[in-house]
Amino acid sequence: MLNLEIKITIWDIERQLVIIHNVKELVKQQVSLDIFNRCTNINNHRFDKHFNRIKQNNIKKLANLVETKFKRNTLSNMNNNICNFTNVELPSEVRNILNLEPNFGIETRNNIKFLPTIIKDVEYSIASMELENCDTAEENIIKNNLRSKIVNIISNFCKKKKNVIQNKE
Repeated sequence: MLNLEIKITIWDIERQLVIIHNVKELVKQQVSLDIFNRCTNINNHRFDKHFNRIKQNNIKKLANLVETKFKRNTLSNMNNNICNFTNVELPSEVRNILNLEPNFGIETRNNIKFLPTIIKDVEYSIASMELENCDTAEENIIKNNLRSKIVNIISNFCKKKKNVIQNKE
């Protein structure tokens, strides 16, 4: 499923790059090459500056999350979560990251407004699947089974979050 999501994202990026290329060609025809090159350089500089700012903020966020999590963990159980079956000594940073609990730093929200987006993305992904050596009937059965599994997972998640919220109140 992840591979399909990556393929869809790559396809969308390539489609957007074609559109950007076409727009650039149209602009080149309308203005002089010198003006076009200066504008392109300015835009590239602004993009790099903005990208680096976002990157640095994300690095700081991750560092803060890791630091906060480490403060919560006691030193006595820090190495209980890792089983190193090799002779390689893991650096302390790697050990610290591996000791973090599953879904570390990921806030899950049981928010109904995200469901239509999830359903749309799932349906788009399933519809884009190409199954080899299957006729149409078999393909429909496989896709419907996948849909039912995904609906079950989403339903269980929503019910679980609803129960957690009710128990906190």
